[in-house]
Amino acid sequence: MSKNRLAFEQSPYLLQHARNPMDWFPWGEEAFSVARATNKPVFLSVGYSTCHWCHVMAHESFENPEIARICNELFVNIKVDREERPDIDRVYMAFVQATTGGGGWPLSVWLTPQGEPIFGGTYFPPDDRHGRPGLLQVAQAIDDLWKRNPQQVIEQGRAIFAALSENSHKSSNESIRSAFSLAINQFASSFDHQNGGFGSAPKFPRASSFEFLLRSPEKDENALQMGLFSLRKIALGGICDHLGGGFHRYSVDQFWKVPHFEKMLYDQAQLAIVFTEAFRILNEPLFAQTVLHTLEYVERDLSDPHGGFYSAEDADSEDGGGRQLEGAFYLWNSSEIMDLLGPSHGRLFCQAYGVLEDGNVPEESDPHAQFKGLNILFRRLAYEDLAKEFGQTLETVTKVLAEARQRLFKRREQRPRPHRDDKVLAAWNGLAISAFARAGVVFQQEGFVERASKAAHFVRTQMWKDGRLQRSWRALQPIALENRIPKRNERSSREESVPIAGFAADYAFLIQGLLDLYEASFYSEWLAWALELQSVLDCEFWDEAAGSYYESTGKDVCLPLSLRDQYDGAEPTANSVCTLNLFRLARMFRNAEFERRGDRILSCFLDKKAPTNLPFLLAAALFREGPPEEIVIAGSPDSAQTHALQYAIRRQFRPNSVLILADGNQGSALLSKMNPALLGMKPQEGQQSTAYICKGYACQAVVTNPLEIRSNY
Repeated sequence: MSKNRLAFEQSPYLLQHARNPMDWFPWGEEAFSVARATNKPVFLSVGYSTCHWCHVMAHESFENPEIARICNELFVNIKVDREERPDIDRVYMAFVQATTGGGGWPLSVWLTPQGEPIFGGTYFPPDDRHGRPGLLQVAQAIDDLWKRNPQQVIEQGRAIFAALSENSHKSSNESIRSAFSLAINQFASSFDHQNGGFGSAPKFPRASSFEFLLRSPEKDENALQMGLFSLRKIALGGICDHLGGGFHRYSVDQFWKVPHFEKMLYDQAQLAIVFTEAFRILNEPLFAQTVLHTLEYVERDLSDPHGGFYSAEDADSEDGGGRQLEGAFYLWNSSEIMDLLGPSHGRLFCQAYGVLEDGNVPEESDPHAQFKGLNILFRRLAYEDLAKEFGQTLETVTKVLAEARQRLFKRREQRPRPHRDDKVLAAWNGLAISAFARAGVVFQQEGFVERASKAAHFVRTQMWKDGRLQRSWRALQPIALENRIPKRNERSSREESVPIAGFAADYAFLIQGLLDLYEASFYSEWLAWALELQSVLDCEFWDEAAGSYYESTGKDVCLPLSLRDQYDGAEPTANSVCTLNLFRLARMFRNAEFERRGDRILSCFLDKKAPTNLPFLLAAALFREGPPEEIVIAGSPDSAQTHALQYAIRRQFRPNSVLILADGNQGSALLSKMNPALLGMKPQEGQQSTAYICKGYACQAVVTNPLEIRSNY
């Protein structure tokens, strides 16, 4: 089959469609020029390379010659990778959500030649079935509507865009403290007391909710326990990969047991962060193990050899018989486990992880019977209960299960792996840098901090060009890798691709990562770069009239609208993350302008009716409202005492703190220009390092012994 225009693109998702009979265009002026010249509507299809239902619609419709012929005849067809162009996805997803009450991917929208929406939805089967209209029927109806009254269609599209734009710019003056209280009540009203999480199936591990709940305004015990209980259930459920580490995208049931199996970098990073915070609160081994296994997975399976992190792994893989099935890589039948582990250890493992002879997936969670007779691993029984049941010591049970997991993991590695999306996104790498940096200090894993530094160096050298950040990077041409054997499922390395300009989220998430990396490494160059990125963000994206950041620069002439996202979903909004960044920078540099902008964003977005829409923004507001804590360690960054004090501080849960190093040299010169008090902070006589802790605008006695920090907190 011949290739279409997508063959010249670099996105893994677009390349998956390069041999479709559909006459696909990438997003751009060429496509819209053709639409205007031919007076045809545009069919816009948005998805991503690891999306299960995107694959289904592609196989059913876009690979179908007859459907392609009709779509090519009636429309100008455009394919978009939502991960590369979140601005396009956001605009047309807002339209679909406003007109249908739902959303998701694949996103299918018909547009006027000027880009205004006509009609949209998500997955369309090739013909009418399961109560859903078929793609052919919808296409013919759109064509008929367009030919009968195009001017009415255009006016309706413009009216819808005007309404969306107005809603995006609404501001709120709701008081912060009442928003905290209302948010906790709203979370409590939907909290699942049996299984954790909020609402019913499907359940998403929305990390931003836990960012707020763990900060626990006014030490609200109910908020804290909702967060901690939910995280325990998530860590024990089938949504967690108990062999290879990491988390699947979401759970199709209310028990966190049956997942949708794709793995996204942003989930790994954000969940590693909140589990790290939970460990700092409770010192619970489950939380620590979950963080370590998650980041080990990212380092092993989502790492580019040059230093960046890949985006995702697919839900689907070959089942051994050549068929692509969801979850095939992760599912087990009981006989395979028993044969591999033997009867004694096999029985123990099956009891521990809920494995049944006939499979453990309920019919209601498997409507297409894909998982019949198969098992999803989840923690069914606590190790203490297993020890009693099998008459063994806790140490023996722990050792046997660890060895069993390792044997199953090695066996699983021999299976065909899911497709890996190997593009590198700046925003998601920023989240991963945060996760590795924070966990590296809390768990004394210097390798994690080094991995975060390697990723930051990669983004700076490969994705920071001419003073502007690029959204994505993907290797193109073969280059030599010294002394290295390619790993399984790894593409040959290639030179960088033609870039897409960074969005506000790319800047915001990377700034957060650099602030966390500075506090973990005390390498001031990361702090300097964070300031530089913040300056570009302010220059390119800030809207002084609205008091917030646009998601994009608005320079894409083909996109008629630029929106401000108002929901912290799978990823927090750029404005939510910017707010916390601004407040952290304001304290580090004693900069009132940063604080003013953060306050403007709070005023713009805090919703008096639904504050739970923006829990990460609430977390930023808690940082602003809580007693400020500024901690300075005076001493050399290489001093063992500096590291001991740093660990003692970061091992504790101090959500309102900023941590600065005053080394008296070039490292603290940047900070001392705006915070001259740092110049007077030096190690106590006879000490390598000293900690100065100021909380609530009052400074405490200086500390040189890490044990004092632990006992006095």
